[in-house]
Amino acid sequence: MDRYANQGYVTVVPVLNTLSFNELATFVSIFEKKAFLINRVEYSFTLAALNEFDTEADFVTFGLSTSNIFPVAGLNVAAIFDYNMLSLNLAAAGVSSHLISSPFVKDFSTLPGGGTLVPARPIFIWMLSGGFAAAGECAARIFFTVIDLKADEYWELVEATRLLGV
Repeated sequence: MDRYANQGYVTVVPVLNTLSFNELATFVSIFEKKAFLINRVEYSFTLAALNEFDTEADFVTFGLSTSNIFPVAGLNVAAIFDYNMLSLNLAAAGVSSHLISSPFVKDFSTLPGGGTLVPARPIFIWMLSGGFAAAGECAARIFFTVIDLKADEYWELVEATRLLGV
């Protein structure tokens, strides 16, 4: 296991109002029995994407997954290991505003084991917007350590992307 965190960076520029994906380029072969213990993810959006929030019908969902073949993103999709949603709640007849901080930080270090363990490849960033006139861009900086697994441990991890209860 690595002693210090590695960093990965991936972006997605979605097709307008369509679930879109981009794969994180890793140094790991799909046949290697390695996993990433993800401790932290920092998401950032372009200003163009944030400016698209102008009605309560506007939303964006985004996150990380181990697949790019699910048709609808939701908490019930086993391949999704990080799911987030942003939407707009207009107050005072739409004349109030609030400061948006960036990056949007997800801390997994408090989970048992110190993070969320996923197969090292493939890992996708995904994004879906609704009500936008321009797609914008979502970027993620991922902090992780590399874990070497035995063959049976690796296949158990791969099988774990099937969500229980669905």
